[in-house]
Amino acid sequence: MSKKVSVVLPVYNVSAYLEECIRSLMEQDYQNIEIIPVNDGSKDASGQILDALAAEDARVKPIHKENGGAASARNAGIDAATGEFICFVDSDDAVELNYISHLVESAEKEQADIAVCGFSYWSQNANKLCNGETPDGIYEGREYLARFLKDWSCSLLWNKIYRREVVGDIRMATGHRVDDEYFTYQVVMNSRKVVVTSPHLYRYRLRKSSVMQDVAKTNEPIMLDRIGYMIQRYAHIAKVVPELEEAFFRDALDNLNRYWNHSKDMPNAQKEIRRWVKAHRGRIRKLPLKQRVAVFINFYLSKPRFCGEGNPLELERDDYFL
Repeated sequence: MSKKVSVVLPVYNVSAYLEECIRSLMEQDYQNIEIIPVNDGSKDASGQILDALAAEDARVKPIHKENGGAASARNAGIDAATGEFICFVDSDDAVELNYISHLVESAEKEQADIAVCGFSYWSQNANKLCNGETPDGIYEGREYLARFLKDWSCSLLWNKIYRREVVGDIRMATGHRVDDEYFTYQVVMNSRKVVVTSPHLYRYRLRKSSVMQDVAKTNEPIMLDRIGYMIQRYAHIAKVVPELEEAFFRDALDNLNRYWNHSKDMPNAQKEIRRWVKAHRGRIRKLPLKQRVAVFINFYLSKPRFCGEGNPLELERDDYFL
């Protein structure tokens, strides 16, 4: 018998896209699934749409809860999941009809803990295919973790399927505007083997943010989450995977340098970056002289030049799904 797959979806005010998303799961060529949409206090018709779809297909098992953010919604879905595999879909996206079957078959064939597929950016005017920078193949868990330094798509939540046991008690970090990156690298650290495949099976919808505010005020919470993620990830990996400490330290320093340059009018972000640099002065002193001088000039003599412009903070998406 095929193994059961739990599909977790956070839902918040997406009535315009929700049925299309859920039906792309209901119509999967892999039948042994449960679809767990978590209605996170939506104020539109999302809740009614979910209940109607649940009446049509018993595999749709909606949860209705008070608003707590995408992380809390995903956590509620994980807690309710009963499948041997778990995957995540954002409720304004859609998937190809063999999304689940391909990922399960890939994981089972290679006895992998995580299977990865390609994806496409999807909008009214374009459909751009994307595979990231990691070639198709089989990777040991720590080998794939090292790929995070070269391939931003490794940290994506939704183009992957996970064996339930490697998720374990890992949950999304609540209280953040960016939550999935805190989750993905930890699950990868738990994994023995990851299989990467190229079919573009996930359709990531691009739509303008519904929040129109001052750029600095809008971006600073996201910037703080990016900074927090880099700091937490480095500390965790340095402790658990010491052979990757050097590479992840340099990556954290490079990214904080980039965030510093884009933190004009973001005093809290600047404070967090300088606090980390100060705390790691001893580690920075071990860098070659040229790099030490560059760090000093950038963080202590230079002022941030940009106010969020051009930085990869995923502003194309509605804030709820960042």
